[in-house]
Amino acid sequence: MKKLKLAVIGLGNVGRALVSHCLRMAERLEKEHNIQLQFCAVCDSSDLIIDPDGLDAEGIVSHKTKTKRLTGCGNARPLKEDELIKAFKNVGVNIIIEALPTNLKDGQPSLSLIEEALNSRMHVVTANKGPLLYGLCRLEKLAAQNRVKFAYSGATGAALPTLSFARRELAGARIDEIAGVLNGTTNYILTRMSEEGKDYWQALSEAKLAGIAEPDPSFDVKGWDTACKLVIIANALMHCQASLKDVICEGIDGMPELLIREARKSSRAIRLIGRVVRSEDRVHLSVAPEVVGPDSPFFNVRGASKAITFRTDTFGMISLIGGASGRTPVAATLLKDIIHIAEEGKR
Repeated sequence: MKKLKLAVIGLGNVGRALVSHCLRMAERLEKEHNIQLQFCAVCDSSDLIIDPDGLDAEGIVSHKTKTKRLTGCGNARPLKEDELIKAFKNVGVNIIIEALPTNLKDGQPSLSLIEEALNSRMHVVTANKGPLLYGLCRLEKLAAQNRVKFAYSGATGAALPTLSFARRELAGARIDEIAGVLNGTTNYILTRMSEEGKDYWQALSEAKLAGIAEPDPSFDVKGWDTACKLVIIANALMHCQASLKDVICEGIDGMPELLIREARKSSRAIRLIGRVVRSEDRVHLSVAPEVVGPDSPFFNVRGASKAITFRTDTFGMISLIGGASGRTPVAATLLKDIIHIAEEGKR
């Protein structure tokens, strides 16, 4: 049985979902993967709880959910950010799960914490887009130099296997174009508008009630969540140095409803599509609503589902469709990365 000591930085919705999911899956992990996970450290923005012999993870999640803080839970003590990674190292942590809120301005403090963790020879798993937008290439080099793993498949589509599929199944091919429906919230809204005849505000309200849209959905509906994922995917798979400034981005919040009606009349659909195209030594990135017909792989991508298509020089066009949205699928993707790290370590 391979025993792994875990630390979680950030105990918000994603961090708590990851801990709870790992606890639910504990028996399966032991039986099917011969892996035992032990949470030895967790922290939020103000407090740290750490124990080399393992924590009462379930009790900590319950306390955090009820009180919105770690203060007063077990041996919680004030967090000293500059000593955090060293503290994890001292108790033998193998894998750090970074689950802090996304900072799209500069990726901090996540970027610096991940860098320090990799330099301290600890594996890191994250679904945080911020540090990937500003330091993906550097972080991957650090991981390679220190012979540890840096995994981030949850940042580019949650349960939709974008990066892992391309790296394994398209090995040896040149990827010339990537296009995808990468945001479940906008796809749900567009589906309700086109198939149920709802107007934009009705569809958005339903998405909020269903827990699909955030209270402030602007990051999704303006297209920036799709743009972030597109930049990360492009940099990871096409080896470019793109940034958000390179993306021509148009969301669905200002889209004329007449466009939806016209698409319905012609038996077509509208999808918010992120697209990156290789052109000689450059790549062109865009996010915009597109009208798609029944011959498009995106036509039947309904509700909060997602999809991605790769156009290559040797394999042709390959599409993946599906993948649930929400906190549990993100947690499951983080766990998938942890499992892969554990299993590679057995070789």
